[in-house]
Amino acid sequence: MKYDIVIGGAGLFGATLAALFSKIGKKVLVIERDEIGGMCADPDGYSKHGVHIFHTDDTVLWDWVNSVSRFIPVHYSPLAQYEDEIYSFPINKLTLYQLGHKGAIREPKGSNFEEACIYSVGVDLYEKFYYHYTKKMWGREPKDIPGSILKRVPVRIDYNTSYFNDRYVGVPAEGYTHFISRLLRDVEVVKGDFCNDHTRHDCTKVFTGSIDEFFDYQFGPLEYRGLTFDKCYQVDAMAVNYTDARPYTRKINYKYLYAKDITIKETPSDKGKMYPVPWDKTYDKYNAIKTDVRFGGRLGSYKYMNMNDVIEAALNMFNDLVIK
Repeated sequence: MKYDIVIGGAGLFGATLAALFSKIGKKVLVIERDEIGGMCADPDGYSKHGVHIFHTDDTVLWDWVNSVSRFIPVHYSPLAQYEDEIYSFPINKLTLYQLGHKGAIREPKGSNFEEACIYSVGVDLYEKFYYHYTKKMWGREPKDIPGSILKRVPVRIDYNTSYFNDRYVGVPAEGYTHFISRLLRDVEVVKGDFCNDHTRHDCTKVFTGSIDEFFDYQFGPLEYRGLTFDKCYQVDAMAVNYTDARPYTRKINYKYLYAKDITIKETPSDKGKMYPVPWDKTYDKYNAIKTDVRFGGRLGSYKYMNMNDVIEAALNMFNDLVIK
């Protein structure tokens, strides 16, 4: 059968792109190797690849995701536990009050994560909230990590305890597997391996999996950080970040999201492809290879993206392909 576009991967990027093309009457094929939803899949009432909370300031985007499947507003305000002490997090005035901290909070500045963090919050808060967590998360000393990583973690100068600054924060009421299945409801989805199967098709092609895998690792594998997920005893909070030396970094209790009373412990690992690392420049070599396949999504573009960024990137690619 002749298709207008063939997409490798039924995750958020691939499903969004497929839905956009299907809506304008194009014939779309999605080839998925594993399961619908990709890293967002949650068929059992909790995410198998870590919690995913959608957030955006864009009213149009918020209305659009709700038109696909209703989203529940969420106030994501994790706690931080350092040994036996528990604090409000991200750092805000309440945290500073709990610690009796009198120092000023400044905009980060420095050549690496450690320097930028100490300049921003001081040595005491760096040791208590950032040093161990960052070392566990990235598998190396914070002084060997770019300071830009710190921008992912907000610091408040008021009593706002929300992790996100955005106006709209939520999760789909029936989960991401349902949300993404709704995006694909008018799209043909087949099981298969895009890397092997795409040559059968003479049309626009987009791959959302790992770009290094697509090119058979000819420049070596790209570096990622992964997480392992294990069920554990219940915590009485939506999320607790463990900022001390214990090996795991976070526990999520899904009853505060989907009424599924299950707590998942997350432990950083060298295995898995959750987080592209910003210091691996091998991606530039893969991206320079000439091919008739485009790449998108977190794995295809080797870029850390929030969920709103993924949808917006799919929309940008759609507009680019349609105009072209």
